[in-house]
Amino acid sequence: IYTSGSTGQPKGVMIEHRSIRNLVVSQIAIFNVTAKSSVLQFASFGFDASCSELFTTLLTGASLIVPTKEELLSTAQAVDLMNTHKVDVVTLPPSYQVLLKDMQVPSLRTIISAGESLNIPVTKHFQSRGIRIVNFYGPTENTIGTSMSENPILSNGLSTIGRPISNTRLYIVSGDA
Repeated sequence: IYTSGSTGQPKGVMIEHRSIRNLVVSQIAIFNVTAKSSVLQFASFGFDASCSELFTTLLTGASLIVPTKEELLSTAQAVDLMNTHKVDVVTLPPSYQVLLKDMQVPSLRTIISAGESLNIPVTKHFQSRGIRIVNFYGPTENTIGTSMSENPILSNGLSTIGRPISNTRLYIVSGDA
């Protein structure tokens, strides 16, 4: 799979099958994806997050909704697509969540926030509408995601990347930011 190229130089990363399986099994449990779920394929197939969306959906027998590029570039079309297919689980970067903030998708029950730092005001807005926000964090080299938090906003108002996914450990090696 390929990294998003945050350094400006995309690179391929080899991931073992057991690593992606471990991630997907962890996601199914935390995201509450079932055979009745409808999941939007937001990430393009060239990026690591697409493996997360694709394999989690396939392993549960859920429906994978694959939009066109045009549908994702138009928030109105994206919302129409999600409403038509009753999408209830979607992985979105916070910058795209902002665009959907005031849109109505009654079926939406879980947003996995990934790819960027959590946007706390937008997260609170979605939570006030009864939508779960799961903060999903990690580099591609660690099989797409390393940690998840079902309650990403702490009592002090800061956000957390949560706990490591199942069968893994997370080490903080430096306090420097």
